[in-house]
Amino acid sequence: MDFRRASLAGLFAVALILALGASSAAAVDKALCEQGRRVLPNDPNVQAFKKCATPGAISTDCCAKLVGFGKYYDCLNDPAYKAEVNTFLGGVTTVDKAKKACGVSK
Repeated sequence: MDFRRASLAGLFAVALILALGASSAAAVDKALCEQGRRVLPNDPNVQAFKKCATPGAISTDCCAKLVGFGKYYDCLNDPAYKAEVNTFLGGVTTVDKAKKACGVSK
């Protein structure tokens, strides 16, 4: 997994926090997703990403704050998670804008 994809993985993992009760995609390790729900809400790097992401741009340094969350990337195949991430971001940015800024093509 390259640096930028790993960076975005953290952003997507934030959705796990907010998607309480949402069903995971069939291929997803549900235990891992539950772990994400427990550990990510107060993670300083997740909070720092939200603070440094701006409507105009997301810097490489900002994307780098999410590098450690790549293991949660597959948990976010469920479209409901994407909607939850967008809600969490509160208009600061969107999943699609973050993917583009952080160089994630998947």
